[in-house]
Formats: sequence, C-alpha cells, structure tokens
Amino acid sequence: MPYLICEQCNVYYEVNSEEEITKFGNCECGNPLNYYESLELYLKGRGKIKRLPQHDSIIGELLDLYESTVLKIILYAVKELPHDMARVRVVVFLRGSKSSFIVDENLNQLKTYSVLSGISRKKMDKLMEILVEKKFLKTRTVDEYPNNDVVSLTDEGNSFIFNKESLDMGLFENKNVDLMIGVDEELYSKLRSLRNRIADDIEMPAYIVCANAPLIEMARKMPVSPKSMLSIKGIGKRFMENYGEKFLNLIQDYKSGRAVHIPDHKRKPQKKNEKPPEIRDPFDFHSIILNDPRNIMRTHTAFLLGETRDSKHVDVLCQATKDDDGNVRRLAAAALGKIGDKRAEDALIDLLHDPKPQVRQYAATSLGKIKSRKALPYLRKLDNDPVVYVQEKAKWAIQKVVEG
Repeated sequence: MPYLICEQCNVYYEVNSEEEITKFGNCECGNPLNYYESLELYLKGRGKIKRLPQHDSIIGELLDLYESTVLKIILYAVKELPHDMARVRVVVFLRGSKSSFIVDENLNQLKTYSVLSGISRKKMDKLMEILVEKKFLKTRTVDEYPNNDVVSLTDEGNSFIFNKESLDMGLFENKNVDLMIGVDEELYSKLRSLRNRIADDIEMPAYIVCANAPLIEMARKMPVSPKSMLSIKGIGKRFMENYGEKFLNLIQDYKSGRAVHIPDHKRKPQKKNEKPPEIRDPFDFHSIILNDPRNIMRTHTAFLLGETRDSKHVDVLCQATKDDDGNVRRLAAAALGKIGDKRAEDALIDLLHDPKPQVRQYAATSLGKIKSRKALPYLRKLDNDPVVYVQEKAKWAIQKVVEG
C-alpha cells in the first residue's frame, strides 16, 4: 500500500496509485506530502527500523507463551463444549461463526465462543493438527471426510491446559524480512500502474487483478516466460490467460531498456459453459436440484431453496432427500427445517435412518424445528445412535417438540 507522508509531523494518507497524488495538497501543517511505496520504506529511510538483538530472547519467550496460550484456549474450548464435535466445527465456533448449530445449541453463550476470531481459518486448522500430533486431542472418523473427524480432549491435553509448559511452534514468529530486498522499485511501480489501469478498465478492485505480493516478486525475479511467471506464488493460469501477456511484455520492455507503455485493457469475452441438456433455464432451481449431474450444483441449490423460506419448494426438497449424494440429502433436510412445513415430516423421518450421521443429525434438527409430534418415537430411538452428536441433536429435537 503506497502512502503520502508529511515528514514534519509524520501524518500519512493511504493512496491507491501515484495518480492519486494530485488529489492531495499539502499537509495540514503546511509542509509538502512525499510519496512512498510503503511505510517500511519511509521508516527505513529515516533510520527508524532498528534491530534489537538483545531483545531476541525476550521476544522468543513471549511468542512461545502466546502460542501455548492459543493452544490451551483451543483445548479448553473442546473441554467446555457440551459434546464431542467435528474438528471444523470447533474451528468455526472459536472464530465466532453464527451458524445454525451454534445458535440452536446456545453455544454462543459459552466463554470460549469467538475468542480466537482474529486468527485465520488456515492457521486454526494448523493449530488443530498440532494438537492432534501432540496427542492433546484424539480424533475418530464419523464419515469419509477427514476434516469432519470428531475431536475430544485427552488426559495429556487436559494436563497441558493447567500446567505452565510452553511449546515453540514457530507459527506466530516475526520473520523480520524486508519485503523489498532485491526488488527493482521502478519496475514495481510500473507493474502496479499496469495492474491499476487494468482494474479501472474492468471496473474491479485492484487486488482482484493481482495482489501486491506477486507484483513484488515480479519486480524481484523479472520473469519473461509464462513458465517462470507461473512459478510466482499467487500467479495462476487464470491470471496468465487474462493478463499474463501484458505483464510479461512490460517486464521484457523494461529489461531491454525500451520505453514502457501502459496499455488500455479490454475485458476478454468469457466463454459460456454449456448447460446440461435437462436444464433449459439457468434459474430453474427445481430442475437443477433434481436433474443436474453435478453434486455440487444440487447441494448449493438445496441450500438456496432453504434460504427462501418458501413452502412452494417443499415437494421438490422432499424428493431431494432421496438423492444419492449425502450432502444433497443433508442440505435438503436443513432446508425443510428452515421452511417449517409439516408436509416434510415423512421425508425427514425417513432420513433418521440414513447411513450418514450428519444427515441424521440435520433431519433430527429439522423435525425439532417443525415440532413434529409424529417423529417423537423415531427420535427417541436415536438414544442408541453410535454418534454422540446425533444423540444430542435428537434430545434437543424432542425437547423442542414437547415444549410445543
């Protein structure tokens, strides 16, 4: 992110490109504003970035303590949850998701709910892997999807929560790397100008075209072939198809000393994918959920029909509960619960015998939402279900039905 900075009073303004400089006058203190590609470059030039080797051990200890604290919070959350839960659900619970399972079970009232909302999903997944590797958590498979393994606290994990032991995982370290080392800053500026021009032409944010990090790598490595460009992290086939030639030409011109021209960019016409022959209208959701050969399309459609809360979709969703794909059946069951029409009772009761535990769980939830008294004897049979969270959801549904 580039900045306009007043070196007298250290006030700074974010700008999207050098072209925006003309929009700003002097600083409020009356002194001129100077352009910098990053705050790091500004501070480096003024000698304000300093390495303090004598503090390395202190920082290391603090980082170890921070990492261990985060790990202990995760373990405590697993301990606090009312029943064993899938790994991905523990992650979204800690990150503050408002998913229906959290609201329905009042999990948002627990002390650990959303306490790690500032940590990315990717890093949370890594932390969960570490806890399993350290045998602080144990897993058991409930279906064919490994990310849906149910996690529970081990004795070792429980002991780790309450002792003063720290673990050095290196996940939160400050690598102290100057991102602009070896970067041709003039080329980087021109690459940014090209990226911004393209973004303006297609009326999209600049980061949609290309983030800053790949541009920095381009200005460092100066690739001149598609293969070398694709070796840069963040550059994929789609970027190369749409914009790769323009960026490669700019780099080649710059390296050869030729004048660099920033061309206008015209959006390429996109190829239209052929629709399956059974579907004539792309928004005919009933045809999609029943006829589309792609599981993912039928799954998304089941979810979207539930979001409408419109009872006109009940019949087709009941048909979708017979789908060969477990995810379609699961989301069809959830959709019927959102709509709340008792015409779905029989279809949902049938799903209580589904081989997929998550399908049984969602069917029980929906029967509770529509307060199906007809389903009570079937829900009570789930007391003996081999999966804990199915048992818990059946008890919740029975309570909802009895409360009326």
